[in-house]
Parts: sequence; structure tokens; C-alpha cells
Amino acid sequence: MQGLELYLLIDSRKQAIIGYYRTKQGWQERVFSESEKVPISCADVELSFEDIYQQTEFAPSA
Repeated sequence: MQGLELYLLIDSRKQAIIGYYRTKQGWQERVFSESEKVPISCADVELSFEDIYQQTEFAPSA
């Protein structure tokens, strides 16, 4: 898909987000920490982990 500029992998088992951004050099991976905001450049928005995981319940750790 030529128009795709960004895709995010958002873990549903723990708070972990990896972003892939298309640049002139190809796809660049970025691993976000919980203290960072995740930029969604195509929508001119930045989301916090709190925003993304709002109303998400995680299973207890084993």
C-alpha cells in the first residue's frame, strides 16, 4: 500500500507499542516507552499510553 505512512503494533497483553514510520530511506522502527507520546502524523495528533490503553484490563501476571 503506497499511501501507508505509519502502522502501530499495540500489545494487548501489556503496555507496549512499536511504531513503523515510512521515510525516504524506508521503514523506521520506533519502540515507545510509557512516558512518551505516540505521534500520529497523518492526523496531527499525539496520544499517550493512557489514552491508547484507556479502559483496557490486563490479565494478572503469572
